[in-house]
This record gives sequence, structure tokens and C-alpha cells, in this order.
Amino acid sequence: TSIAAPPSIGNCTYASVVRALADSDKIRSKSQRAVLVGSTEKSTPQETAAHDESTLKNIINVTNDSELKEAYDKGQITHHRFPENKPPVLRDRLLIGIRSVARPSFFEPSMFVRRDLMPSELEQERNARDEARKRNIEANCLKWGVRDCELIQFRGPNFRPLPSHYRNTQDKKTLLNCAPPNGSKSSQNLSLLFANCRSVRNVIDTITLLLLHRNLDILALTETWLSDADSDALLLRDLSDYFIFRSDRVDSRGGGVLIYAHSKLLPIFVSSLIIPGYECITIDIYSNSPSIHTNSLRIITVYRAPNSPLSSNLPFLDYLNLATSCQHPSLIIGSNSKPSRNYHLANWDMINNHIAMHNWTIALSNMTATEAYKYFSEFLNSILDAYVPLKTVKTSSGYPKHLSKLHDRLQQLHERAPNSDATHSLRVRFKKALKSFEIKLPKINGSPDNIPNLVFTNNLHFGHHIAQITRKARSMCNLLLRSFLTTSADILLKAYKIYIRPLLESSTIIWNPIAIGLVNQIESVQREFTRRVLGRSKLPYLTYPDRLKHFQIETLEYRRSLNDIYFLYDSLHDYVLLDTSSLYSIAPLTRSLRASHSLRIALPFVSPSSITSCATRSLTLWNSLPNQIVTMPRIPFRRLMKNSPMNVLHSSNIRM
Repeated sequence: TSIAAPPSIGNCTYASVVRALADSDKIRSKSQRAVLVGSTEKSTPQETAAHDESTLKNIINVTNDSELKEAYDKGQITHHRFPENKPPVLRDRLLIGIRSVARPSFFEPSMFVRRDLMPSELEQERNARDEARKRNIEANCLKWGVRDCELIQFRGPNFRPLPSHYRNTQDKKTLLNCAPPNGSKSSQNLSLLFANCRSVRNVIDTITLLLLHRNLDILALTETWLSDADSDALLLRDLSDYFIFRSDRVDSRGGGVLIYAHSKLLPIFVSSLIIPGYECITIDIYSNSPSIHTNSLRIITVYRAPNSPLSSNLPFLDYLNLATSCQHPSLIIGSNSKPSRNYHLANWDMINNHIAMHNWTIALSNMTATEAYKYFSEFLNSILDAYVPLKTVKTSSGYPKHLSKLHDRLQQLHERAPNSDATHSLRVRFKKALKSFEIKLPKINGSPDNIPNLVFTNNLHFGHHIAQITRKARSMCNLLLRSFLTTSADILLKAYKIYIRPLLESSTIIWNPIAIGLVNQIESVQREFTRRVLGRSKLPYLTYPDRLKHFQIETLEYRRSLNDIYFLYDSLHDYVLLDTSSLYSIAPLTRSLRASHSLRIALPFVSPSSITSCATRSLTLWNSLPNQIVTMPRIPFRRLMKNSPMNVLHSSNIRM
């Protein structure tokens, strides 16, 4: 058992120091600037620059500071819409001078001067302004304000009345916070995602893209399958704004928990737990928002293995009680892989006897409905615990089906006769099969040999895959026609679209053949089924093209082409989270054409004619579409493409 001590004030100080060192360049840069907020831009850049110059000169004059005026005359104080580094001493004198006088008459209603803030300070100031606005509305006067990111109360007793637009501004602000636009988050909301990843190594690219593009605050993962040999650099990559906290399994492969926490939350490690069957990690995060009553939250990520022993439950509950006994709220997330019960081995005679012999009238006579339900649940659970065993987790569950059977037979034979010739020959057979269907992942950071293995098959070619799906689809066609006794063609075709066609269209972005024989092999399933539907419905014989028109369905080849162009649209408009750099690159034309658009694509390399992808198959069609079509919303675009069959599929390889 490994349990760390609770956090101390030193930990919080350490996190603040680390963050300050990381942002030292930004802090130094911002310490040399003052910001004038609320000055509107003019119609031209020249008018804006002249207006800013006049405003700065008036600000210097109203301060009545001779040193500031001298520095301004020498050109040491300038203005920029995009600021440059300036001495912090002059900035401080400027702020002190402007605050020592009344509000200048040339200031616009929404203008004020403050120092340049860090992103965290800017967020704190926004939250403080929201709180000041809320309190001013409650007091019905301007009683509260904000200075240096802190909430202040003005001297009374005569407070200014609220401006006419003050309440409307609050209503709009509240509406925006309740429903933030896409790509933005409310400063008081915490974005958190939990996933059971089953090996971080296999999905590290997806994790990186997810954190960079979704801007998550917390990402909690279970079943990380990491060990001490895997460094944190492997997990962080380009994620400079995140800290990681992990608890790896030490006695065997699998398991483990991991938390990615954004640096703006000031995450602090609290404790961890590693016992047989359990891995836990606990951190604290903090918020600078003054409008939130509790500015800290404890996050506990837990993974429970399916084969965890009962003896580990009590230490885990003790750890959980200790971890949640803090003053601020706690959030427990994780995966509880509790094994299911094996009802095939249940003692039904004893279960039925216990239920039949129990006097329910006496037991439930003086109970309320809630008490009776609790009593009945506890009674049934006690019977299940006594007479229904738990399913045992097989050690071969990670192997393919045929290897799992070989492994189980070898294990049974080894227990009975470990040194027999049959055991030896079966062991050799299992190892030979394992070498044919398994390859070990390359070592990462000197990881040991017992890292998780990647199982693959050498049958990943179009001929084998299409033979499999067509065989399964034909079997389903026979089963469907035997099960449905109706003669209605509409019902049979609806069942075909629900149960059979998805088998032929699974992962068509990858499994879309161009060989004429394979294209017709897939199409033959639909061709044969529609012919049999004609016979079942006692309709006259029609050719395959006429059957398609009669039943109002499309060819499978056309539907695969539609899926290609749909996927290309979704990937270019960020509807799918995928690294497409190896598929295509955006290459707009250098000269303007009528039929051109900014989302034209090009292949990153010249591929052989025998190798295709969704990009190579849809390249010509996509680049030929006009700009008003490629920029359409998703649903209208799909509807337009579906109603333009000749544009999607110029020529067909189907033998009609």
C-alpha cells in the first residue's frame, strides 16, 4: 500500500512559484505596460492613431507630472494598439497620476486605465466585475467597484445611480454564461472528460489532439497500462500547459490511472493508493473566481480490476474516507469493473427453497414501502452471494478466439499432466500459433518485455474482408426471408436496410474496393435479395436497374462514394477528430478561378494506382465543387450530394 500525506501550505506555495517561473517572461513584459480600455477604433488606421495620440497627450497633461511630460516629449512614452515593451517605472507614475485626479472630460463613457494583466489576472478581474455588477444591482446604486483585480466598496453615503444600460448588460452577460458559443467556455465552468483508454501508448496521438483542440481542463484516464519505465515526457509531448499525475500498477500488467490537469487550475498532488485490485490518484485544483464560494475541488480517480480480492475493499474504503474528509467538495470518477455472476452454476433449488419458505406476510407487515423494498433487496442480495458464484476472469481473455481455446486446453492439460508428451506438443502448437498472430510493440524508453502486445492478422486485404462480409450478409438474407413470412416488399426492404445493408457498409471509408470483381461481389448481395423479394411478392421479373428504380434504392457502390464525400466534408469542417495529414493537405489555388474554393485539397504524396483512400477517390469531385456548396451547413450539403447521383459517381463498375 502506498498512501501519500495530505497537501500542506508548502505545496500550494510551490505550485504558485512554479507557475510564476513558467510565466516569468509574460509577467516581465506585462509589467512594463498600461492599458487604456474602452477607446473605440475609428474608421481608418490613421484616424485611430491620431485619436490615440491625442488621448495619450491629454492623459499626460491632466496628471500634472513634470517627469511624465518630459518622458513623453523625449518619446519614451508611446501608444500602440499592439503594445511594445516599455519601462515599468513610467507605467506606475502614469497610473498613480491618472488616479490622483478626477475623471477627465475627454474620456469616453466606457474608458478607464489599468495595468496590463496576465490571463489568470484578467479572468479574476472579469469575475470580480461580475460580482460587483451583481451587488450594485441588488443595492440599486454604484456601491461596488474593482481595482487591481479585487472587489472594493466606494465611500458613501452618496452613491451614484445605476446607468440606464447597466441591468441590460448583466442580462446579456448571464445569457452568455448560460450558453457559451462554440469554442468558448464560461470562466466558472470546468470541462472534464473521463475515459477507459486500455493502454495510453496506443491512443497517445488521440489524447494529444483531444487536449489541444477541445481545450479540456481535466482528462482522467483508467487502464493506462503504464510502468515505471514509461517517462512523463512520452505522455506530455507538446502539452506544455498541462501537468500529469499517475498511479501505475506495480505487480502485473494492465490497470493504472492518470490525470491531465491544466496549469491554470494550480493542480496539487494529494495522495495515491496502489493495492491489489485498486489504483487511485487524488489531486486538488483551485479557482481564482471570487464569485464561487468554494474555490477548490478535490478530484479522485479510481480503477477497480475485475479480479480484485475482497480483502482490498476495506483498505480502499478507508482511503476513500480519508481522501474525502476535506473541507472542500470532492469528485470521484473512475471505472468499477466488478465481475458479473455465473448464473449457469447457480444452485436454483436452494434459491427457490429460501424464497418459498420465507414468511413474507410477517416480514413485511409493519414496514413502509421504502423499508419493504430495502428488506427485499437485502434478502435477494444475500441469496445471490450465497448460491450464485462470480464469473472467473480467464487469463486468455485478451487473445483471439482460437488462441483462447488453445490456451485454455493447454492450461487444463498442464494441471493434469505437466510433463506429458501431449502437453509438450500442445505447448509447441500454441507458441507457433501465437507467433503467427501476435507482434510485440517496440520498446519505449527501455520498457521491459512484458508490455502489452498488439494482436494483428495477416488477412487484412480486400478479398478476404469482402468474402467475409458478403458471406455473413447472405446468411442474414436467408435467415430474414425464413423469419419474415410476409409478402410485402416494403417490409422486407425495410428489414434489409436495418439488418443486412449495415453489414456491407461497415467502415466503408477504409473498405471501399476499386477492383471490378470485388465491387460486383458486394453488389451481388443486394442484386440477389431484390430478385428474391420480387418472387416473394409475386411481382413480374425486372432487371437489376429496373428493380432499383421500382424499390427506390441506390446501388451500394454509389452509397460508398457518398460516404467518401461525406467523410471528406466532415474532416475538413472539424466534425471528426482525426489527423488527416497523411491523407490530404489543404492546397488552395494561387490564382482565383470561378469554380475554385479555399478548401481545395491535394495528396501529400503520389500513391500507386492500386492503392486508394477516400481522398484519392473524392479528390476530383471535391475540388470541382463551387465555393457555395463546400461552405454549406452539414445537413444541406448531404441532402444536395444525395440528390446529385451523376456528380458523385460519374462511372460505375457494376455489371448490370
